[in-house]
Amino acid sequence: MKPLSLRLRLALGFLIVALLPLAGLAWFYLYIFEQSLTAVALQNIASIADKKSDQINSYISERLADARSFAGQDRVRAALPALAADFRRGGLTATRDTAARYRVPFATLREQGEYHDVLLIDDQGNVVFSLRAEADLGTNLLDGPYRESGLAAGFRQAMTFLHIDLSRFAPYAPSKNAIAAFIVAPLLDHGRPIGALALQVNLATLMPVVADRTGLGRTGETVLAVQDGHGVRYTIPLARMPGAPFTNVIPLAQAAEPMRRA
Repeated sequence: MKPLSLRLRLALGFLIVALLPLAGLAWFYLYIFEQSLTAVALQNIASIADKKSDQINSYISERLADARSFAGQDRVRAALPALAADFRRGGLTATRDTAARYRVPFATLREQGEYHDVLLIDDQGNVVFSLRAEADLGTNLLDGPYRESGLAAGFRQAMTFLHIDLSRFAPYAPSKNAIAAFIVAPLLDHGRPIGALALQVNLATLMPVVADRTGLGRTGETVLAVQDGHGVRYTIPLARMPGAPFTNVIPLAQAAEPMRRA
């Protein structure tokens, strides 16, 4: 094989020396461009996440405000002692006439579409009124069949700490095991708790808020979950994990790293 001439070797050497800085510069610009795109994408995602968080917080704040407003109404504070006295005298049957007087006014809140049910609970934990009249009506939340439910937990907290709060979303047996959450507000008479008002949230009104994909493109989606023991319970249906809200549970170790860290 004939060796390269000196002229050709010099030319090749010049090309290598000339192109190496250009290649390095091109790599540098590509790296900077990639970093810039990543920063913009992360900023957009962070902005969307903040907006989603604000939407959810606003939804919860509105529900808490509803409970606070409704619990402060004279007719609500008058209804509970009357229903409680009837219940102590003759059980659920004795409350029928009193409940009928308050059914129409109480129904106006549920008709707004945000709530599945409106309930009144006396200071002993007895559910003495329910618009839906489901299986929890007439039961006791402290020692009855639903003492482990979210409604019972919300009632105990309201009576202990005297503030309004939202229970966790969980299956609720009286509502055909549908996912339910309750906003429970204590009812006070001269500072003394006489029972509680409970608003059962209509889950269908929450789903459009948490599942909104605005700004996420064709393939993006919001992922929300809660820790459930040693697992992760996803609160909305996902493209790669179809199913009803709150029904998909996977072991914590198998969840995606961002979800495990969260």
